[in-house]
Amino acid sequence: MNKTDEKIFAFYHQWAEKYPKAKAGILLVTDIQNSGSHAELDKLKIQLETSLREQFKGFSRENLNDLPVIRAYNDYYKNFGKTYHVRVQVESVVNGKSLSSASAVLTAMFMAEVKNMLLTAGHDCNTLDLPVRITIGAGTEIFTDIRGAEKKVVADDMIMTDAKGVISSIILGPDSRTKLTPSVKDVLFAVYAPAEVEKAFVHSHLVDIQNYVKTFSPDAKTKFLEVFEAC
Repeated sequence: MNKTDEKIFAFYHQWAEKYPKAKAGILLVTDIQNSGSHAELDKLKIQLETSLREQFKGFSRENLNDLPVIRAYNDYYKNFGKTYHVRVQVESVVNGKSLSSASAVLTAMFMAEVKNMLLTAGHDCNTLDLPVRITIGAGTEIFTDIRGAEKKVVADDMIMTDAKGVISSIILGPDSRTKLTPSVKDVLFAVYAPAEVEKAFVHSHLVDIQNYVKTFSPDAKTKFLEVFEAC
């Protein structure tokens, strides 16, 4: 990890000890001109939804759970008695529901998330105190989730923090302090992936997000794109 990486992202040894070969993907995009919707992005969204319905036509929930990426996340979530919510989102799209969000930048993230089935969070860089670090929850950390509820981190869950506190957890999701709003311009996208997910696949997922963002904001600038492996 070089000095530039360390200014944006770092990890504690607990992460590598508990989850060897797990992945963390970081994408930093600045100067985004966000909007409520965008015709070209909406067109790509419809194409993606149609493609997913064709690809998984006739799939049962069990069939979806057996997909390698979803199976990897399911194994992680089962340790905490939870269900992988991105599988639920994919199933919803396959069954005819359309993706929806309050802004184009969220739509871009959700599109990549259901396409690749990788757990992703978006954070407003102007509310972050970098670097972001990934570690393991002790079960004592408190944060306010994206819906405004106070939550205690689940012990042994992968979490990301900045100097001010927890910004996301796999099981409990992202925080409220750094959430994306319609006026956001600089975004840090963060991906958690279990060991079974290939590093190259996480990288291509970040590229998908980048490309979707540039669809509605062509002048947006990619400042950082990297995938880290726990080792």
